[in-house]
Amino acid sequence: MKRVSLLKVFLLLFLLSFSAVDAMAIGLGFNLSAGGGTTEWDVEDQYFYTEWEDDSDDSRGAIGFIFDTAVAKKSIFNYRLNVGSESVSYDFDLAGKYEASGWFMAHDFGFAILRKKNLRLWAGPEIRLSYVKGEHETFSDRKIEVFSIGIGPVVGLNVNFKKGLTLALKAGILSMGSGGEIDYKSLPLDPDLEIGGSGGYSFINIGLIFRIGDEYKK
Repeated sequence: MKRVSLLKVFLLLFLLSFSAVDAMAIGLGFNLSAGGGTTEWDVEDQYFYTEWEDDSDDSRGAIGFIFDTAVAKKSIFNYRLNVGSESVSYDFDLAGKYEASGWFMAHDFGFAILRKKNLRLWAGPEIRLSYVKGEHETFSDRKIEVFSIGIGPVVGLNVNFKKGLTLALKAGILSMGSGGEIDYKSLPLDPDLEIGGSGGYSFINIGLIFRIGDEYKK
């Protein structure tokens, strides 16, 4: 009996969650992103206890899903969640070039600068998380794994069309902090290089958002 009761409760909550989503005015869509920057790294060899510095030129490309709480409506504040897959290229001065892929998650907290029926211009802070792993461009036995967190200002423009469709543009400049390791799998000693870095990341993305009950009302 308890199992049946619990099942009924879960089903009720499930149906209520869908009802709540239907009652909300939201935007759902997807976007493409491209950008890059530089990172200054501190490298530590865990086996030989040596340390040195290295720099890298970074490029990133991503495709993701968008959830936005205010695409066209006359709200001052909007929250946008962007999650998806990402590819990163780290071109180190000393360690060579690594190609990696993984996931990212970006949280935007936007405040409207311009609110019109067909246009919404907004700006605010973004918090971005990402995790990627990959290998050296030439030596496949050299693996890299990096977790990054970034924060900085972004600006977005929503161009709203009829029938619930929006063209979404966004650009930003983030300060990034990263940490991870590089493994040389083929060496007998199997050394791990601990890496930690800081740098900047600028980007632009373009997307399409489908509005659900999200319309500008005076």
